Amino acid sequence: MSADSALLEVVPRRRVAEHFRDVWAYRELQLGLVRQNLKVRYKGSVLGFVWSLLNPLLYLVVFYFVFQVFLGSGIPSFPIFLLSGLLVWNLFLGSLPPAAGSIIDNGSLVKKVWFPREILPMASVGAALVHFFLQLGVLFAAIAIVQYPVAWSYLWLVVPALLTLLVLTAGLSVLLSAVSVYARDIRHLLELVLLAWFWMTPIVYPYELVAAKLGDNSWVALLNPMTS
Repeated sequence: MSADSALLEVVPRRRVAEHFRDVWAYRELQLGLVRQNLKVRYKGSVLGFVWSLLNPLLYLVVFYFVFQVFLGSGIPSFPIFLLSGLLVWNLFLGSLPPAAGSIIDNGSLVKKVWFPREILPMASVGAALVHFFLQLGVLFAAIAIVQYPVAWSYLWLVVPALLTLLVLTAGLSVLLSAVSVYARDIRHLLELVLLAWFWMTPIVYPYELVAAKLGDNSWVALLNPMTS
């Protein structure tokens, strides 16, 4: 074989467990990226994290007047119903678009040093999770103000539901970040998909309304993971 001949090194495909192990090994870098994402987002802002609290409140006011006052949806305790859905959606919405461009936006870092690329989109999810817990305080405050009766016996279901949402969000974030490297338009398409996805998810209207319209085919609505 001549010296100019190219050598092709064949290595075995890495197992999924090895990827998780690498991500865990670089957890400190991931936490640093989460802090960086938060600092960049509120750089030069006077209110800072207060904007994270104002976001669901603004949506609450707008949707309350549109759906409860003008359209008369008749949903009992509509502010609590709406906030509980908005907080979950904001976690999803706050993760995917930044994650989709995370590898491209950090191209200089990717070229300089090796690290698991998965932690870039995961850092976007982590930053969105911080906002989620901050906004959760708004929901708790609203529950206390209106004295909404909480079904404490079912409260434990929030934990597995949140974990399921995080797994879904993290998986989609990693996938979109990889696809965006080869298809830059995916970030623009994602905006349209998320807009349609929002209105297809029972956030400002109850699931029972959709189930009644679909009749025996109500199971179709549950194919939406944000519904189920």
